[in-house]
Amino acid sequence: TPILYIVMFLMWAVLLFLLWYKLIIDIIWPPFLVGVKLSSFLNVFSRILLIFNGIFISYFWLNGVKDFIYVIWYYFNKSRLNKKYFRVINTDVSGADDKVLMVYCTCNDFDGKSLGKYLNQDYKYVRTIILDDSIDKDYINKVNQFALSNNIKVVRRQNREGFKAGNINHYLQSQQYIDDGGYDYVVFLDSDEILPNNFIIECLKNFYCYYDIGIVQANHISTRNRNFL
Repeated sequence: TPILYIVMFLMWAVLLFLLWYKLIIDIIWPPFLVGVKLSSFLNVFSRILLIFNGIFISYFWLNGVKDFIYVIWYYFNKSRLNKKYFRVINTDVSGADDKVLMVYCTCNDFDGKSLGKYLNQDYKYVRTIILDDSIDKDYINKVNQFALSNNIKVVRRQNREGFKAGNINHYLQSQQYIDDGGYDYVVFLDSDEILPNNFIIECLKNFYCYYDIGIVQANHISTRNRNFL
């Protein structure tokens, strides 16, 4: 609810007030009050660094407050959330016949192993389409070969405006999407994600249990989770 974020920002505002009050009143401003000239480069530079330090601290405190409030909020609402969770997992979707489209977005990072793992969904009425923004010929060939061997449609566009969002909108707003029959639900996938076989069924339970839900986001597991950083 909005109350969670209101509490979070109020706590952050209190911390910011204490931080900047201390910095301004005790460190940055006093020399000007007593008429001290900041002629020394070291004095000027140190105060500039303090200001930047305060900005960085302010930002990271926001993240810290968010994590702290999330945990506290969860324990205050644990019983209510558990009731909602058990209501979802006990929802029966065995008779569902909604058409589901899995949209696999890639741009010079196609991973056939990841895509192959979630093609075999337990749900019957599902189709996969690759939206390929690749310009590297090697990746284009990999996409073509995988699509041919697995009977998957590939959609490409002339420009790559808007990055991933533009790639998705290009297809979903096109006549091509309408000609494909339209779908009740769309699953958006990154190139390195792995989905369990029961992913669609578990997501449908949320929509069938709570009719006011428009989006369901799940935990992400990446196949390429080791990089330079």
